[in-house]
Amino acid sequence: MENLKVLFLDDDTLTLDVAEYYLRGVGELVSVSTVQHAIEQLNKNYFDVAILDYEIDFDRSGIDVLTAAKNLPHLEKTAFICVSSHTLHSDRVRLLSSGFDEFLPKPFFREDLLKVISDRSPKASAQQQIAI
Repeated sequence: MENLKVLFLDDDTLTLDVAEYYLRGVGELVSVSTVQHAIEQLNKNYFDVAILDYEIDFDRSGIDVLTAAKNLPHLEKTAFICVSSHTLHSDRVRLLSSGFDEFLPKPFFREDLLKVISDRSPKASAQQQIAI
């Protein structure tokens, strides 16, 4: 899994630092800490994967980013993954039914993050099949 372009949205700088460490060598990582910055990045760039924290601002969330991005033609193959400390089954169901492709509870391990990316990103899946 390499040469992926990944957007990671989280308002917690420690989580962004951990994501940067975990995703080293996977490709290009763009880290943002606000909903507005995430929407700006998605409007002007293609990403193979967008990993969005559910709770960001008091009045906006990862769902707002997902809603803004889902209708952009250049992102139709982008995998949208929600990360959240809300880990109840009902939270997972609600977030997946809002349009996310996958849910990853916080805290997460590197292996879990890479597996979700590999499972959900068409580009990563193709690279993995070629490697086998």
